[in-house]
Amino acid sequence: MNRITVFIITLVLFSCARNNKAPEIEPQKLETKEDFEIVLELKTSVEDDFKVLVNNIEVDEFQKKNIQIVEAIPPSTGFEKLKANFGNKNISNFILINLGKKEKEVEFNFITFKYGQKSIVVDANNFDEFMRYNKFVSFKKDNFTIETKKVDNKHNPVISAKRILINKLLQKEGN
Repeated sequence: MNRITVFIITLVLFSCARNNKAPEIEPQKLETKEDFEIVLELKTSVEDDFKVLVNNIEVDEFQKKNIQIVEAIPPSTGFEKLKANFGNKNISNFILINLGKKEKEVEFNFITFKYGQKSIVVDANNFDEFMRYNKFVSFKKDNFTIETKKVDNKHNPVISAKRILINKLLQKEGN
């Protein structure tokens, strides 16, 4: 009987001496998904391949990558949607939209840039604020139309995002 009593007392002492603290759980950082997406709603007079490019995306301190999304857009009377999703955190200062190889007229309804929770819609009224274009493009603000043209028998119509658009997309909440 003495052995059982000593065993029970020992068991009680050791169980009380143990730290009954709940294990600490480290707070997990929630990785926010910051997909970069460009949506163009447009119609064109000629079928052509439209390219949306994001160049010089930093991979690490030694590497950069380029992502190009190509979609054939047929001529139509209604607006077509070109949706280019570049994935998580694939954004850079060099965002280009190549309007194809053939001379044509392209009418836009809007161009939307989305990064994470931020979204900027470019229309005829703010196009000049957020976008620039090269010498192969004539922009008509009244109907948000771009006409592509050859210059010196070359044709490379490109519109690109200005730094102000990229800065607004990358701006943290509260800044």
